Amino acid sequence: MTIGEAMVFTRVVMGMPLFFLSGVSWPVESMPKPLWAIAALIPSTTAFVRVDQMGSGLAAVSGTIVWQLVLATGYTLAAFLLRARARPLRMAGPS
Repeated sequence: MTIGEAMVFTRVVMGMPLFFLSGVSWPVESMPKPLWAIAALIPSTTAFVRVDQMGSGLAAVSGTIVWQLVLATGYTLAAFLLRARARPLRMAGPS
């Protein structure tokens, strides 16, 4: 299996659960607490629905925006650490 095939398979399998946890299909606040905790770790769980459909202002969703920035920073750092650990940097030298 190539990397491309693995990515397609992963996206197909994870697509629907991530969609339902994102808060678009129903409010995240009405989910059971364990699912809400998982949804909070998914970057797609945003304040978009509250701003777009419920008319919330920036002050009402500022905590969610800060949490999204924390997630983005944490996942970026994790990606850099995993990449550095998986493949050491090559020394520049003759080819």
